[in-house]
Amino acid sequence: MRLAGQTALITGASRNLGRAIALRFAEEGANVILHANSSGAALAEVAQECENFGVRALTMLGDVASPDDVQRLTDAGMEEFGRIDSLVSTVAIRPHTSIIDLSLEELHRVMEVNLYGSFHLAKAVAPHMIAQGSGSIITIGGLTAISGTKNSSASAASKAGLVGLIRALAVELGPYGVRANMVVPGNIANEVPEPASHSSEAHDPAASNARSPLRRAGAPAEIAAACLFLASADGSYVTGEHLMCNGGRFIN
Repeated sequence: MRLAGQTALITGASRNLGRAIALRFAEEGANVILHANSSGAALAEVAQECENFGVRALTMLGDVASPDDVQRLTDAGMEEFGRIDSLVSTVAIRPHTSIIDLSLEELHRVMEVNLYGSFHLAKAVAPHMIAQGSGSIITIGGLTAISGTKNSSASAASKAGLVGLIRALAVELGPYGVRANMVVPGNIANEVPEPASHSSEAHDPAASNARSPLRRAGAPAEIAAACLFLASADGSYVTGEHLMCNGGRFIN
């Protein structure tokens, strides 16, 4: 098992990518600190699934946009497990709204959750990772920040900001043995559909699949495998990178 004896903090773990990552990390032997904003019942179910692999799971609700909530989450994890070896930040909101109609309040909320949330999480776990001389920080990026998508200015800006954050963290924390990377999914066939108003795709998924050489959507488990690579010793010489998991969409 590639993560035996380790502890992973995974936000947005109650469904879709977060759930898949939590289960894969638990399967590989990691104790897990599982976060969700408000889906307590669903989060408890994921925790039980993780514990079925013989690991321990801690669940907490909170808002990643709140530094206080993030600190409580990190403190609880440290108290329970004594270490945090990997952080996977998956929480994001993606309004599908034109820049003309996008309100300042909605823009601020997107930035607070998508960008500032990852910043708060990295800031909270960094001292512990520095102290133990190792760690892996992983964020989930978005194709909108690279290719641009109609009516996605807020989410694109927030995800582009994550690229800079990850590179800065890689440089700053690398001397202490802490790595920072991003996984950028393509069109993913999530088990729980995103609300229509927060769709990550401004187009027909079938059309998106047609632009991929693999001609299909990705699965949450495939994104989880990429995160596992970056969190484990297999990715020990990889930092400051964004790993594209999009079925080769930009080739043709």
